[in-house]
Amino acid sequence: SSLIENVPGIFAEYTYNHHDKLTTIAGVREDYHNEYGWIFTPRFHAKYNFTDNLLIRISAGRSFRVPSIYADNISIMASSKKLSILEDIQPERAWNYGFNLTYKFILAQREASISADFYRTDFIDQLIVDPYSDSSSILFYNLNGTSFSNSMQFTFNYELMPRLDVRLAYKLDDVKATYQGVLQSKPFV
Repeated sequence: SSLIENVPGIFAEYTYNHHDKLTTIAGVREDYHNEYGWIFTPRFHAKYNFTDNLLIRISAGRSFRVPSIYADNISIMASSKKLSILEDIQPERAWNYGFNLTYKFILAQREASISADFYRTDFIDQLIVDPYSDSSSILFYNLNGTSFSNSMQFTFNYELMPRLDVRLAYKLDDVKATYQGVLQSKPFV
């Protein structure tokens, strides 16, 4: 089968800068998908400089995408399990939001920084790839319940010597989805 997507749209964005201390960007996008109709996706970003060395960034927005069962899940094709598509798969929709806090400083006469990031995605609609419910099949169906992703990262950057930077980072992901009525961790994340 072939898939033909036509998605014309219009996008508008407004940027506000207040004395290089606060910068905000608000954007909206309205698309018309030939199969799914009108799609509205707003977004908002802001950056505030507390000082020259300490800043915070926040962002929020809505997302939309049409999943491709086979292209998005190529790794499971090596499995001996049967692939079972249980229903007509709908587009994925979610709200994304989060923040980044960065502090820049000098350590032993060299530039360094530490940053903390936290981002969350709350899915409204999502393709569920379910390897849990049937031992002989991988099931594909639409989300019926809760699904979210929390991502937290701490990063230390340091210029060890000219043209040699070192980065140490720790990242923690908490990704869960509802599989046949049970909220569980998503596999392979």
